[in-house]
Amino acid sequence: VRKRPRRMASAEDELAPGFKKVVFRPEPTESLDDSADLYHPYLPPVPGVKVGDEVARDLWYRSEQNFIRQLAGASNQAEADSIRSDFVKQRDRGVPGYEANVLPPRLDDVARMEGHELVGYMPRRGDFDVEWSNDAEKLISEIEFTSEDTKDEKELKLRVLDIFNRRVDEREKRKRVVIEHGLLNYKENQEKMWLMDPDERHLVQRMRLFARYHSREEHEAFVRKTLEAKRLRKEIAKLETYQRMGIKRLSDCERYELDKSRRVLHKDAWLKKEKERKKGKKSGEGGEDRKAPRPGKRAARPSAEIWRQFAPPPEASGGG
Repeated sequence: VRKRPRRMASAEDELAPGFKKVVFRPEPTESLDDSADLYHPYLPPVPGVKVGDEVARDLWYRSEQNFIRQLAGASNQAEADSIRSDFVKQRDRGVPGYEANVLPPRLDDVARMEGHELVGYMPRRGDFDVEWSNDAEKLISEIEFTSEDTKDEKELKLRVLDIFNRRVDEREKRKRVVIEHGLLNYKENQEKMWLMDPDERHLVQRMRLFARYHSREEHEAFVRKTLEAKRLRKEIAKLETYQRMGIKRLSDCERYELDKSRRVLHKDAWLKKEKERKKGKKSGEGGEDRKAPRPGKRAARPSAEIWRQFAPPPEASGGG
């Protein structure tokens, strides 16, 4: 049992502003009246830690709260950066009250952080609501070391802890990949993806599997070179198609592509018109304003009228 003493640290000690160093005085559990009814857990010995010492988790939490109070008084970004740099310098010197390793940003800076619009991501903490292997903590939720454990039981429990640590390491690794590769900017990435061709967009999405093996610069260069190779293969296949069709000049290639796009445009327009005509005919409105063909003459098919402009010109009759 730990009890707070009546004395605090002396005034000569260098401490963080608003931080009070608390020294605990260990009290034997047997000195309590109902000590016989208390549960005595098994505490393995930790090198360098005595009974009654403050653990690092308590110090980090109090130091982080102290940093948040200091940061709340900053009126602009420059002052906040100055407070943060001073805190880091004092932490490197080992001054009590500056033990926090995670320094959260201001609330005003959250709007400029990556992933602040992404649902399920907390930018100030750098965590997701649902992490990778989110149920990993269930492995150790009921593990308890007691003095009655046999050697095999302790080895089994330590092996379970090792499995849990590996899962947590893999979770942090995947989270670091997501943050370093800029995948938190979901809207910006989606806008860039929709500017690509469908086949290129599909290729980029499939190549994200290799992002965790590269740095951001290496992966971007790898994707860029792969897309360049794909575009070259597409251009080579197009030129081979022109060659099989008998087209040998680039000007003829451009004319062919122009005529092809024009044919596709006219075909789409005709299909849309035919669809509207059939829809109007079913409702009793279509076909009334159309000019009836003359008796004895077959009505021209709409498709024939569309494709007539692409028919080859008639051969000029030779003079006798």
